[in-house]
Amino acid sequence: MAEKKDWSKLSTKELLEMLQRQEKLVNKKFLQSLPDKGKKIIETVKRLKDLISQREKLELQDIDAQFEKLTVSQPVQKTRVDLLDSDDSDDNDRMLSGSDHQDTANVNNQSSGSQHEEAMDSKSSGGRTWDYKSAATPATYKFEIAKPISLEESFKLQQEQEKRRKDLQAQQATMKLREQSYQVGTYHSTQVSNPLQYPLLLLPLT
Repeated sequence: MAEKKDWSKLSTKELLEMLQRQEKLVNKKFLQSLPDKGKKIIETVKRLKDLISQREKLELQDIDAQFEKLTVSQPVQKTRVDLLDSDDSDDNDRMLSGSDHQDTANVNNQSSGSQHEEAMDSKSSGGRTWDYKSAATPATYKFEIAKPISLEESFKLQQEQEKRRKDLQAQQATMKLREQSYQVGTYHSTQVSNPLQYPLLLLPLT
């Protein structure tokens, strides 16, 4: 029988299916015909509802944790990219500053007759050494460390998490409605089982 299984190993969907089968048995006529008046069925339904409620709370907490992790990781990745851009800018500034200083020293130390030739050579070569880490070099290898996700992937993941949240909330709302309906049915069952509840009239003996 289903009651003998380890319910903790069942999925939320399987627990809901079991609950639906048990709720079908919650019939006032059927319960009154049982020796224990349906006590075992009522306890099973309550236990299933409690277990499903706990399972859904854990799933909601997991969704919230994933969503929070995703939200926090995006600013962190953006900060890493900004830092890398700042490093590239600093390297480029240092390269330009060093190049200007070297050009000035060469002009002061050489004779006036070779100044024009030196200036032409400096202009043709750019007067700068190639820095692999400069802004002119593709910085793809730098961004591999941060591993940012695309906006499309981020939006898709947020949609999936929001859908799971709404599904769980809908299941909880359905559970509450069923519980209210069951309580009303149990109340009417009690009233029908004792339809005549009149006080006894004591007639005087003649």
